[in-house]
Amino acid sequence: MGFRIGKRRSGGAPVAVSVMVLIGLVLASCGVAGGFLLTKSMIPPTLVSTAKGGTVKPVSSRYDDVRNATVTVSSGAGQSVTSVGAGTVTSSSCTPGMTVRSGSSLYAIDEVGQLMLHTDVPMYRMLESGMSGRDAAALNAELIRLGYAAPNTDTMTWDTIVAYNALVQSVGAKPLTKDTGWAIGPANFVWLSQTSAPIAACTAKVGQSVTSGTELFSTGSTPTSAAVSLPNTQVVAGDRVIVVGDKRFDMPADVTEITDKGELDAIMSSNEYLVAKTQAGMATGDGTASNGMSDATGGSGGAAGSLSVTFTWVLKTPLDVWEVPPSALYNVTGDTGCVASDGKPMPVTIIASELGKTKITVDTDSLGRIDIAPGDDATPCR
Repeated sequence: MGFRIGKRRSGGAPVAVSVMVLIGLVLASCGVAGGFLLTKSMIPPTLVSTAKGGTVKPVSSRYDDVRNATVTVSSGAGQSVTSVGAGTVTSSSCTPGMTVRSGSSLYAIDEVGQLMLHTDVPMYRMLESGMSGRDAAALNAELIRLGYAAPNTDTMTWDTIVAYNALVQSVGAKPLTKDTGWAIGPANFVWLSQTSAPIAACTAKVGQSVTSGTELFSTGSTPTSAAVSLPNTQVVAGDRVIVVGDKRFDMPADVTEITDKGELDAIMSSNEYLVAKTQAGMATGDGTASNGMSDATGGSGGAAGSLSVTFTWVLKTPLDVWEVPPSALYNVTGDTGCVASDGKPMPVTIIASELGKTKITVDTDSLGRIDIAPGDDATPCR
């Protein structure tokens, strides 16, 4: 007596169906477990070490340790420049935005040129030959600066008179004469508070009658200094310069202020400064203010009435460096370490690390193939 396949038991499923279901469940669970184990065994590629054995050819380059230097130029007060003579304005070359310079003439009154002259001490008295004082010293100093042979003293002499008359004749102004005792005073020239300044507005017009004290034009200010903010992080040792356009100016790490006129002129005529000034003018909606600078802050920030501009600050003499993988260094202490060059230990100085490469210097003109990952038993180089 035997069983027949497919025979239904009382109240139950066929035996073959039950077995197949059981086998399917077992296989499914094994698949899930296998997938889970496979997933657990995968390591993100970014965590896999790329430091493998072998050697690499180092790359040589020049390194100037580029950093940012922020220069903040602050505005000062402008000047209302007034006439020292009376009469009719017969000519004018004054134009807003142009620069007025000491030793020039922008106006003629009754066909006599009006000399514009800066002195550190304004004229306040009549100076005659033989008289001494700070005002005489300032007059002599400015004449010398303009290229005339005045004496380098605090005394007005005949050489002062000759130098001054040579200057006024070059612009058609009134010279010193015997009739006036060869004396010079406040009414002889139009005093400028700066050696040069941007003109904000031209007040006096051709044909206008003026008297002593009438405003001829107004100036903006020409800054005489600028604050410097340098990185407070460690930089590569060495003499450094600030790069302004195509010019480079010495700038040690302890500098906090720029006072050199040539450097200031370069900064204020640089593209970086002009862009910052334009952006500041756009921010206020009215361009530049009456003092010749924007009332808003430009560049990277600063106080009202100033512009902050960023320039690059670099090593004056770039270093010759080699780029090697960080894993190639061993026995590292501070900024010194070792590499294996063509299998031989070599001492190196660590300069910087950038973009996954370490920049080093060595006391040799060449460097062989570098071991990428020297072992713990690598031969010391020092």
